[in-house]
Amino acid sequence: MEEIQARQAEFEEVLGFKSPEDIKDFRIETEKIGDLIVSEERLEEILEHRYAMKEKILRAEQIK
Repeated sequence: MEEIQARQAEFEEVLGFKSPEDIKDFRIETEKIGDLIVSEERLEEILEHRYAMKEKILRAEQIK
């Protein structure tokens, strides 16, 4: 646990955080970015399914 806290402190120092508010703002932004990445991955899953269905429909129409 101490090692994690030491690495986190080093990371925050490298980024140049001046106050706890800076750290809090950074963490909030990081969470938002993480949420966007998850949302993008979920969107890809949804779209992949829709495109697969569309391809099946187009193939079925061509066979007719």
